[in-house]
Amino acid sequence: MSKNNVTWVVYLMKVHKRADKLMAVCEQCEWDAMELNRPGYHQLVRGGIRSEVEAEMIARHPPEYQKYRFTVTPIYGARRDVALEPV
Repeated sequence: MSKNNVTWVVYLMKVHKRADKLMAVCEQCEWDAMELNRPGYHQLVRGGIRSEVEAEMIARHPPEYQKYRFTVTPIYGARRDVALEPV
């Protein structure tokens, strides 16, 4: 598959000996391989995402924050401040 046609998925990953599940991100082809190996073990949250950055944003931020756009503003050189703006 061409790198231009790569899509990403967000899924809930089961972790051995943990009651909770963790959000994870991978390429669609990796998800397909995991599903072939252990069907239904992990839970797909969303597929067909066009960029890794968008997939990470979905995975790392709860749904109530997904209606906001994140902007990063440099402060004091290396430090960064993240602001939430309504979309």
